Amino acid sequence: MDTIETLSERNTHFAPHRFTGRLAMMPNLKTMIIGCADPRVDPADVLGLELGDAAVIRNIGGRITPATLQTMAMLRLVAAAVLGGPPGPGWNLIVLHHTDCGINHLTGYPDLLAEHFGVDKVELDSKRGTSHVHCQLHQQKHVQQQRLNRHGSSRQQTRGQDHGHGSQRCREGVGSHIALLAQ
Repeated sequence: MDTIETLSERNTHFAPHRFTGRLAMMPNLKTMIIGCADPRVDPADVLGLELGDAAVIRNIGGRITPATLQTMAMLRLVAAAVLGGPPGPGWNLIVLHHTDCGINHLTGYPDLLAEHFGVDKVELDSKRGTSHVHCQLHQQKHVQQQRLNRHGSSRQQTRGQDHGHGSQRCREGVGSHIALLAQ
């Protein structure tokens, strides 16, 4: 059986057994997650999400880019159409990063990165100081320190350590990093 046949068979099983039209279009957890497109870190698996729990946007590096902002604006319009008005307060925005992200291997492509972030190439270094990147850099520094403390061991053992960064919280876990930017 080839890949398309396998996926079609899985969908045939999903449609009658797991999908329900009764699910509300608005996420149960009032949460939007921005995560990386890397297949190793599906937010549903990493965070234990069920169908209908969160709106998930995935892109290269799990970054907030102009395209991400446009998608978020369109989702707000969908919500307003469904609800008959704006979605209201109490929402969470989570930016989910992970270890060994492929975007870290793109530093040799400044034109591509500048276009992805919607900035001039000279502004790329300043992106390291933005909140979601700051959390990721903090996590990388923390993991490097742990590795040094274990005499070169490469296994990350951080589980659930919080680090406050201004008005946001960063939470580290094995293989992932969450920045809770709004609540």
